[in-house]
Amino acid sequence: MIDRNKKLLIFAIPCILLGFFAVFLVMEKTEASPTQCVAGWEEAFPPGISVYDGEVGTASWWCDSTPYGACAPGPGGEVGGHDPSVKGSVTNCCYINHTDTLGFLRVCDPGSSTGPDSPVTNLGSEYQLCTSNVTQPACYNISRPTPTFRWTFNSSDSDPNDGLGAASQISYWVQVDNNGSLANGNFPSPEIDTREISSGNKAFTAPNDGTNGLQFNTVYRWKVAIKDNYNTWSGWTCADTTFMTNGPCNIPPTATNLQVAKGNYCSSPSHHFSWRYSDPDNDTQSRYQFQVDNNAGFSSPEVDRNYYSLSNPSPTTNNQTVVVAVSPTSDQIAYNTTYYWRVKVYDSEGDDSGWVSGSSFATDRHMWPTIDFNWMPTSPSQDEEALFADLSTVYGGSTKSSWFWSFENGNPFNSSLQSPIVKFVSTGDKQITLQVTDSDSYSCTGSKTINVQSALPGWEER
Repeated sequence: MIDRNKKLLIFAIPCILLGFFAVFLVMEKTEASPTQCVAGWEEAFPPGISVYDGEVGTASWWCDSTPYGACAPGPGGEVGGHDPSVKGSVTNCCYINHTDTLGFLRVCDPGSSTGPDSPVTNLGSEYQLCTSNVTQPACYNISRPTPTFRWTFNSSDSDPNDGLGAASQISYWVQVDNNGSLANGNFPSPEIDTREISSGNKAFTAPNDGTNGLQFNTVYRWKVAIKDNYNTWSGWTCADTTFMTNGPCNIPPTATNLQVAKGNYCSSPSHHFSWRYSDPDNDTQSRYQFQVDNNAGFSSPEVDRNYYSLSNPSPTTNNQTVVVAVSPTSDQIAYNTTYYWRVKVYDSEGDDSGWVSGSSFATDRHMWPTIDFNWMPTSPSQDEEALFADLSTVYGGSTKSSWFWSFENGNPFNSSLQSPIVKFVSTGDKQITLQVTDSDSYSCTGSKTINVQSALPGWEER
């Protein structure tokens, strides 16, 4: 039992006063000092119950439903009563099994603490609670920010002979609010309110679910309360600094719809490449790389282009053209070769798509025909015969396999001969077109203009 001349003094430093940490101590002191107690008893008198101006007991005790102010003695002459300071919350008479005249009783029940807003400090509670830090990734790949809130709990046993032992955390409660106040500890509309969570963990990670109302890139304040194994709530302990949630991770851009098309081998032997830049965050395109190599490993690309300082919207289509040459120089490709190509696109945040490969392609075996022809006479008259001669060149060991001539206002109008004879039925400039196909089925077309003169006047010898 506790010396009747000593009183219990329990200190609780709340969030509003301290901000950074809260300390809870139970100690003995000679002058009277009331404890913080509320009513709400069970059937048995548990160890550790403290009685104001009374003693700690282990005997049975009970409550009945007698209204306040009408408490009769218990069946064994026990004194029943209430603490006037909690009159509004007390509806029962409560009794302990001794007959001393104690006056009004203030009983501190370990089961009576209702939460951090109305903490009750019970015998055996002696600890220090401090907020620690908030940790979070540099960015989030999920729909909500999920920071982790940490605190420290340090307990001691200043009286190892009382049989109570050091306190330990059994529950915690965390609130997070972008309108939270350090000055008065008020969190009017917390985005996270865990309520009591039974756990000895000294950290809480905001879940990525409907209970998490945090927003990216937003400033918040947070506070924590814990309950120990003596059922003492700490009251709220506020972090003394705010924190800002980090934003979502940048999602890299993509390169899609890669296409390669053969250019006009007759006029400008080449291949044309295109792809579509897209960014899920709608970031603009800042850069792209384009490579063509006759080796699938891209060990020494024949074409290696890098474009910086772009500001293309998302989506946008990129285009490139590569020239095919008989004796390719830098940034050109050769005939009769299989090539591989790939691209890498970058957004304005510096993230890239990684290399994305298009379909391999092969250049044609050799140059296509070069078209040339002439005619005699150079300025034929109307209805005068003109002889046309093919002067075209074919390559790569191929031979000419077919011809197709078109003569504007000519007679005949078309011809498939190598060297046709034609008359023109009218005067003026006429377009002549020749298509030559080689033995590899490569065809090219060329055109020239001929001027047809008026017919010569007729004459006869007399």
